[in-house]
Amino acid sequence: MITKIIELGEIAREEGLLALKDEEVTDAFLARGINIMVDGTEPETIKAALERDMRETSDRHKWGAKVFGALGETSPAMGMIGTLIGLVQMLAPMEDPAQIGPAMAIALLTKLYGAVLGNVIALPIADKLALRKTEGIKLNAICIDGVIGICDGHNPWILEAMLLMHVAPKNRNSWDEAEGATA
Repeated sequence: MITKIIELGEIAREEGLLALKDEEVTDAFLARGINIMVDGTEPETIKAALERDMRETSDRHKWGAKVFGALGETSPAMGMIGTLIGLVQMLAPMEDPAQIGPAMAIALLTKLYGAVLGNVIALPIADKLALRKTEGIKLNAICIDGVIGICDGHNPWILEAMLLMHVAPKNRNSWDEAEGATA
């Protein structure tokens, strides 16, 4: 993403902002920012529009993670309810010992299913959705800073330095090495 933004910044400095209109940008959020910028919109308006888009998208993703989180938290309780129902079925016909085994199996299986659904399926999905939300916010913040930097006419080196502030310090060295290998 940073590489593409720097490339767009170089084109804008050499050929002007209108030259970006013909550039292919695969990221929809970045493309939206570039299109707004090419239309001649003020940087403050661009930033406000993109930040609102980022907030709305983040809110949608937050609710998806909450749904799976709630499912993960309630599934073991539902399994416990199934266990209690199975125990009632097990204890009801005490005169027939042959019925105790299948009812005990149902009681134990419902607890197992609740635990598996909650801890193996729902909670990991909730965690992954929350992680994707955080990654999306980070990428969108990079796009916003990049678009505003291009709009303000920053030198590509300054633009790169600004955008690398979003990258963890330990990963900046690997960025420099990767860029040196491609140069």
